[in-house]
Amino acid sequence: MIPPFTHRRSRFHLFIVLLVIAMVLGACGDEVAQTPTVPKRTPIPANAKATPVATRVPADAKDQTWTVLLYEDADDEILEEDMFNDLNEAELIGSSERVKIVAQMDRYDGGFDGDGDWTSTKRFLLEKDDDPDKLGSTELEDLGEVNMADADTLIDFVTWAVKEYPADKYALILSDHGAGWPGGWSDPDPPTQGRHDIPMAESFGDMLFLMEMSEAMDHIMAETGIGKFELIGFDACLMSQLEVYSAMAPYARYAVASEEVEPTLGWAYAAFLGDLTKNPAMGGAALANSIVDSYIDQDHQIVDDKMRAKYIERMYDYDGTMSAKEIIAEE
Repeated sequence: MIPPFTHRRSRFHLFIVLLVIAMVLGACGDEVAQTPTVPKRTPIPANAKATPVATRVPADAKDQTWTVLLYEDADDEILEEDMFNDLNEAELIGSSERVKIVAQMDRYDGGFDGDGDWTSTKRFLLEKDDDPDKLGSTELEDLGEVNMADADTLIDFVTWAVKEYPADKYALILSDHGAGWPGGWSDPDPPTQGRHDIPMAESFGDMLFLMEMSEAMDHIMAETGIGKFELIGFDACLMSQLEVYSAMAPYARYAVASEEVEPTLGWAYAAFLGDLTKNPAMGGAALANSIVDSYIDQDHQIVDDKMRAKYIERMYDYDGTMSAKEIIAEE
Protein backbone atom coordinates (compact mmCIF):
# COMPACT_ATOMS: atom_id res chain seq x y z
CA MET A 1 0.00 0.00 0.00
CA ILE A 2 2.72 2.45 1.07
CA PRO A 3 6.51 2.08 0.69
CA PRO A 4 8.34 0.84 3.83
CA PHE A 5 10.22 2.72 6.53
CA THR A 6 11.11 6.02 4.85
CA HIS A 7 7.61 6.96 3.81
CA ARG A 8 4.63 7.31 5.95
CA ARG A 9 1.71 8.04 4.26
CA SER A 10 2.72 9.79 0.40
CA ARG A 11 5.73 12.00 -0.33
CA PHE A 12 6.14 15.72 -0.21
CA HIS A 13 3.63 17.83 -2.29
CA LEU A 14 1.30 19.04 0.46
CA PHE A 15 -1.85 20.64 -0.80
CA ILE A 16 -4.06 23.08 1.02
CA VAL A 17 -7.47 23.18 -0.56
CA LEU A 18 -9.75 25.92 0.61
CA LEU A 19 -13.12 24.26 0.68
CA VAL A 20 -15.29 27.33 0.51
CA ILE A 21 -17.41 26.37 -2.48
CA ALA A 22 -20.40 25.28 -0.47
CA MET A 23 -20.64 28.75 1.07
CA VAL A 24 -19.56 30.88 -1.87
CA LEU A 25 -21.38 29.18 -4.71
CA GLY A 26 -23.70 26.82 -2.90
CA ALA A 27 -22.53 24.43 -5.10
CA CYS A 28 -0.43 5.55 13.47
CA GLY A 29 0.49 -0.57 28.88
CA ASP A 30 -0.63 -3.93 28.50
CA GLU A 31 -3.16 -5.12 26.13
CA VAL A 32 -6.63 -4.64 27.51
CA ALA A 33 -9.09 -7.38 26.69
CA GLN A 34 -12.45 -5.67 26.45
CA THR A 35 -15.49 -5.79 24.31
CA PRO A 36 -15.40 -2.83 21.92
CA THR A 37 -17.64 -0.05 23.12
CA VAL A 38 -18.29 1.68 19.81
CA PRO A 39 -22.03 1.85 19.22
CA LYS A 40 -23.51 1.06 15.84
CA ARG A 41 -25.12 3.92 14.02
CA THR A 42 -28.77 4.07 13.14
CA PRO A 43 -30.13 5.45 9.86
CA ILE A 44 -30.64 9.20 9.74
CA PRO A 45 -34.35 10.02 9.37
CA ALA A 46 -35.23 12.12 6.37
CA ASN A 47 -36.55 14.87 8.64
CA ALA A 48 -33.71 14.67 11.15
CA LYS A 49 -32.62 17.90 12.78
CA ALA A 50 -29.19 18.37 14.30
CA THR A 51 -28.98 19.34 17.94
CA PRO A 52 -27.68 22.92 17.76
CA VAL A 53 -25.67 22.91 20.97
CA ALA A 54 -22.11 22.05 19.95
CA THR A 55 -20.93 25.13 18.12
CA ARG A 56 -21.03 28.55 19.70
CA VAL A 57 -20.82 31.86 17.90
CA PRO A 58 -18.37 34.16 19.70
CA ALA A 59 -19.11 37.84 19.97
CA ASP A 60 -15.53 38.56 18.97
CA ALA A 61 -12.73 36.49 17.41
CA LYS A 62 -10.58 37.36 20.43
CA ASP A 63 -12.82 35.00 22.43
CA GLN A 64 -12.81 32.23 19.81
CA THR A 65 -12.25 28.64 20.98
CA TRP A 66 -11.04 25.53 19.16
CA THR A 67 -11.21 21.77 19.62
CA VAL A 68 -8.62 19.80 17.66
CA LEU A 69 -9.47 16.12 17.19
CA LEU A 70 -6.63 13.67 16.40
CA TYR A 71 -7.80 10.32 15.00
CA GLU A 72 -4.57 8.27 15.32
CA ASP A 73 -4.85 4.84 13.69
CA ALA A 74 -1.41 3.62 14.87
CA ASP A 75 -2.43 -0.04 14.69
CA ASP A 76 0.31 -0.56 12.12
CA GLU A 77 3.78 -2.15 12.45
CA ILE A 78 5.51 0.53 10.37
CA LEU A 79 3.79 3.67 11.61
CA GLU A 80 3.08 2.93 15.27
CA GLU A 81 6.25 4.50 16.72
CA ASP A 82 6.11 7.52 14.44
CA MET A 83 2.49 8.22 15.30
CA PHE A 84 3.21 7.77 19.01
CA ASN A 85 5.97 10.35 18.58
CA ASP A 86 3.50 12.67 16.84
CA LEU A 87 1.22 12.54 19.88
CA ASN A 88 4.21 13.09 22.17
CA GLU A 89 5.18 16.06 20.03
CA ALA A 90 1.70 17.51 20.39
CA GLU A 91 2.18 17.25 24.17
CA LEU A 92 5.01 19.77 23.92
CA ILE A 93 2.18 22.26 23.39
CA GLY A 94 -0.82 20.66 25.06
CA SER A 95 -4.28 22.12 25.49
CA SER A 96 -4.95 25.64 26.62
CA GLU A 97 -7.99 27.47 27.94
CA ARG A 98 -9.16 28.25 24.41
CA VAL A 99 -7.68 25.31 22.47
CA LYS A 100 -8.51 21.77 23.53
CA ILE A 101 -6.58 18.93 21.84
CA VAL A 102 -8.14 15.48 22.15
CA ALA A 103 -6.85 12.25 20.66
CA GLN A 104 -7.93 8.68 20.07
CA MET A 105 -5.05 6.30 19.39
CA ASP A 106 -5.11 2.58 18.62
CA ARG A 107 -1.69 0.88 18.89
CA TYR A 108 -0.17 -2.19 17.24
CA ASP A 109 0.48 -5.47 19.07
CA GLY A 110 4.07 -6.53 18.41
CA GLY A 111 5.69 -3.34 17.12
CA PHE A 112 6.91 -0.37 19.15
CA ASP A 113 7.08 -1.26 22.87
CA GLY A 114 7.33 2.22 24.39
CA ASP A 115 5.18 3.67 27.16
CA GLY A 116 4.35 0.30 28.70
CA ASP A 117 3.61 -1.32 25.34
CA TRP A 118 -0.15 -0.83 25.62
CA THR A 119 -1.97 -2.02 22.51
CA SER A 120 -5.57 -1.00 23.10
CA THR A 121 -7.40 2.14 21.98
CA LYS A 122 -7.21 5.11 24.33
CA ARG A 123 -8.56 8.63 24.46
CA PHE A 124 -6.56 11.53 25.82
CA LEU A 125 -6.94 15.20 26.60
CA LEU A 126 -3.51 16.38 25.59
CA GLU A 127 -1.67 18.35 28.26
CA LYS A 128 1.72 20.03 28.20
CA ASP A 129 4.48 17.48 28.87
CA ASP A 130 8.10 17.19 27.72
CA ASP A 131 8.83 13.52 28.46
CA PRO A 132 9.73 12.00 25.05
CA ASP A 133 9.34 8.41 26.24
CA LYS A 134 5.75 8.33 27.41
CA LEU A 135 2.45 10.17 27.18
CA GLY A 136 1.89 12.36 30.20
CA SER A 137 -1.59 13.55 29.29
CA THR A 138 -4.78 12.60 31.07
CA GLU A 139 -6.11 9.26 29.86
CA LEU A 140 -9.84 9.75 29.56
CA GLU A 141 -10.91 6.30 28.38
CA ASP A 142 -9.51 2.90 27.47
CA LEU A 143 -11.86 1.45 24.88
CA GLY A 144 -10.07 -1.87 24.54
CA GLU A 145 -9.47 -3.01 20.99
CA VAL A 146 -11.66 -1.28 18.41
CA ASN A 147 -11.71 -1.25 14.64
CA MET A 148 -10.30 2.11 13.55
CA ALA A 149 -11.21 1.19 9.96
CA ASP A 150 -14.90 1.24 10.89
CA ALA A 151 -16.88 4.41 10.21
CA ASP A 152 -18.79 3.88 13.45
CA THR A 153 -15.52 4.26 15.38
CA LEU A 154 -14.88 7.61 13.73
CA ILE A 155 -18.45 8.74 14.38
CA ASP A 156 -18.25 7.73 18.04
CA PHE A 157 -14.96 9.59 18.58
CA VAL A 158 -16.04 12.81 16.95
CA THR A 159 -19.50 12.98 18.52
CA TRP A 160 -17.97 12.24 21.94
CA ALA A 161 -15.30 14.93 21.52
CA VAL A 162 -17.76 17.57 20.34
CA LYS A 163 -20.09 16.85 23.25
CA GLU A 164 -17.31 16.87 25.86
CA TYR A 165 -15.31 19.77 24.44
CA PRO A 166 -17.65 22.17 22.60
CA ALA A 167 -15.96 25.01 20.76
CA ASP A 168 -16.48 27.67 18.15
CA LYS A 169 -14.29 25.88 15.60
CA TYR A 170 -13.27 22.26 15.10
CA ALA A 171 -10.31 20.69 13.29
CA LEU A 172 -10.24 16.96 12.55
CA ILE A 173 -6.88 15.36 11.66
CA LEU A 174 -6.77 11.72 10.60
CA SER A 175 -3.45 9.82 10.58
CA ASP A 176 -2.44 6.46 9.07
CA HIS A 177 -1.72 5.06 5.62
CA GLY A 178 -3.73 6.73 2.90
CA ALA A 179 -4.70 5.26 -0.46
CA GLY A 180 -6.23 8.22 -2.25
CA TRP A 181 -9.76 8.01 -3.62
CA PRO A 182 -10.41 4.50 -2.22
CA GLY A 183 -9.75 5.76 1.31
CA GLY A 184 -7.27 4.38 3.88
CA TRP A 185 -7.06 3.84 7.67
CA SER A 186 -6.80 0.04 7.90
CA ASP A 187 -6.88 -2.23 10.95
CA PRO A 188 -4.79 -5.45 10.66
CA ASP A 189 -6.62 -7.36 13.38
CA PRO A 190 -9.98 -5.74 14.02
CA PRO A 191 -12.25 -7.07 16.79
CA THR A 192 -15.17 -6.56 14.43
CA GLN A 193 -15.16 -6.77 10.67
CA GLY A 194 -15.95 -3.81 8.50
CA ARG A 195 -18.33 -3.66 5.60
CA HIS A 196 -18.36 -6.39 2.98
CA ASP A 197 -20.89 -4.75 0.68
CA ILE A 198 -18.20 -2.55 -0.89
CA PRO A 199 -16.67 -4.23 -3.98
CA MET A 200 -13.22 -2.76 -3.32
CA ALA A 201 -13.11 -4.57 0.04
CA GLU A 202 -12.24 -7.78 -1.81
CA SER A 203 -9.03 -6.15 -3.05
CA PHE A 204 -8.14 -3.71 -0.28
CA GLY A 205 -9.38 -5.61 2.76
CA ASP A 206 -10.83 -3.88 5.81
CA MET A 207 -10.24 -0.15 5.63
CA LEU A 208 -12.14 3.10 5.94
CA PHE A 209 -13.36 3.67 2.42
CA LEU A 210 -14.06 7.16 1.11
CA MET A 211 -17.77 6.50 0.82
CA GLU A 212 -17.75 5.41 4.49
CA MET A 213 -16.04 8.67 5.42
CA SER A 214 -18.79 10.60 3.66
CA GLU A 215 -21.49 8.58 5.41
CA ALA A 216 -19.70 9.10 8.74
CA MET A 217 -19.64 12.84 8.14
CA ASP A 218 -23.37 12.86 7.43
CA HIS A 219 -24.01 11.20 10.78
CA ILE A 220 -21.56 13.47 12.60
CA MET A 221 -23.18 16.61 11.25
CA ALA A 222 -26.67 15.32 12.04
CA GLU A 223 -25.74 14.29 15.58
CA THR A 224 -23.59 17.25 16.60
CA GLY A 225 -24.97 20.25 14.76
CA ILE A 226 -21.51 21.72 14.15
CA GLY A 227 -22.36 22.61 10.56
CA LYS A 228 -18.84 22.09 9.24
CA PHE A 229 -15.35 21.41 10.44
CA GLU A 230 -13.20 24.47 10.05
CA LEU A 231 -10.48 22.12 8.79
CA ILE A 232 -10.08 18.45 7.93
CA GLY A 233 -6.49 17.22 7.66
CA PHE A 234 -5.17 13.95 6.26
CA ASP A 235 -1.73 13.21 7.74
CA ALA A 236 -1.44 10.34 5.31
CA CYS A 237 -0.23 9.54 1.82
CA LEU A 238 -2.02 10.16 -1.46
CA MET A 239 -5.13 11.89 -0.13
CA SER A 240 -4.87 15.13 -2.10
CA GLN A 241 -7.17 14.03 -4.91
CA LEU A 242 -10.22 15.59 -6.51
CA GLU A 243 -12.47 12.73 -5.44
CA VAL A 244 -11.39 13.12 -1.80
CA TYR A 245 -11.97 16.85 -1.75
CA SER A 246 -15.29 16.51 -3.52
CA ALA A 247 -16.43 13.99 -0.90
CA MET A 248 -15.27 16.16 2.02
CA ALA A 249 -16.33 19.57 0.64
CA PRO A 250 -19.82 19.53 2.24
CA TYR A 251 -18.29 18.96 5.68
CA ALA A 252 -15.26 21.29 5.92
CA ARG A 253 -14.20 24.78 4.99
CA TYR A 254 -10.53 23.88 4.54
CA ALA A 255 -8.56 20.71 3.96
CA VAL A 256 -4.86 19.80 4.09
CA ALA A 257 -3.54 16.68 2.38
CA SER A 258 -0.56 15.26 0.51
CA GLU A 259 -0.71 14.35 -3.16
CA GLU A 260 2.30 12.03 -2.90
CA VAL A 261 3.98 10.09 -0.06
CA GLU A 262 4.95 11.66 3.26
CA PRO A 263 7.95 10.77 5.42
CA THR A 264 6.94 8.52 8.30
CA LEU A 265 7.59 11.34 10.77
CA GLY A 266 4.43 13.05 9.57
CA TRP A 267 3.42 16.61 10.33
CA ALA A 268 5.15 19.13 12.61
CA TYR A 269 2.53 18.98 15.38
CA ALA A 270 4.33 21.12 17.95
CA ALA A 271 4.81 23.89 15.42
CA PHE A 272 1.29 24.32 14.09
CA LEU A 273 -0.42 23.57 17.40
CA GLY A 274 1.91 26.12 18.97
CA ASP A 275 0.78 28.67 16.42
CA LEU A 276 -2.86 27.88 17.14
CA THR A 277 -2.57 28.13 20.93
CA LYS A 278 -0.69 31.43 20.58
CA ASN A 279 -3.36 32.80 18.28
CA PRO A 280 -6.69 30.98 18.70
CA ALA A 281 -8.39 33.85 16.90
CA MET A 282 -7.00 32.50 13.61
CA GLY A 283 -9.25 30.88 11.06
CA GLY A 284 -8.93 27.71 9.04
CA ALA A 285 -6.88 29.30 6.27
CA ALA A 286 -4.20 30.49 8.69
CA LEU A 287 -4.11 27.09 10.43
CA ALA A 288 -3.81 25.31 7.10
CA ASN A 289 -0.92 27.56 6.08
CA SER A 290 0.80 26.88 9.42
CA ILE A 291 0.45 23.12 8.91
CA VAL A 292 2.00 23.28 5.46
CA ASP A 293 4.74 25.80 6.25
CA SER A 294 5.85 23.94 9.38
CA TYR A 295 5.77 20.63 7.52
CA ILE A 296 8.06 21.99 4.83
CA ASP A 297 10.42 23.50 7.39
CA GLN A 298 10.56 20.19 9.26
CA ASP A 299 11.05 18.22 6.06
CA HIS A 300 13.90 20.52 5.03
CA GLN A 301 15.67 20.06 8.37
CA ILE A 302 15.13 16.32 8.85
CA VAL A 303 14.68 14.74 5.43
CA ASP A 304 15.76 16.72 2.37
CA ASP A 305 14.79 19.69 0.27
CA LYS A 306 15.07 18.29 -3.24
CA MET A 307 11.58 16.96 -3.82
CA ARG A 308 9.23 19.06 -1.79
CA ALA A 309 6.82 21.75 -2.78
CA LYS A 310 3.89 23.57 -1.25
CA TYR A 311 0.77 24.25 -3.23
CA ILE A 312 -2.12 26.44 -2.17
CA GLU A 313 -5.15 26.00 -4.36
CA ARG A 314 -8.56 27.58 -4.04
CA MET A 315 -11.44 25.46 -5.31
CA TYR A 316 -14.73 27.07 -6.20
CA ASP A 317 -17.24 24.75 -7.80
CA TYR A 318 -16.93 21.04 -7.01
CA ASP A 319 -20.35 20.26 -8.43
CA GLY A 320 -19.37 21.82 -11.75
CA THR A 321 -15.94 20.24 -11.74
CA MET A 322 -17.32 16.78 -11.06
CA SER A 323 -20.02 17.18 -13.71
CA ALA A 324 -17.41 18.11 -16.31
CA LYS A 325 -15.30 15.15 -15.23
CA GLU A 326 -18.26 12.81 -15.65
CA ILE A 327 -18.93 14.13 -19.16
CA ILE A 328 -15.31 13.55 -20.16
CA ALA A 329 -15.48 10.03 -18.72
CA GLU A 330 -18.61 9.26 -20.74
CA GLU A 331 -17.01 10.49 -23.94
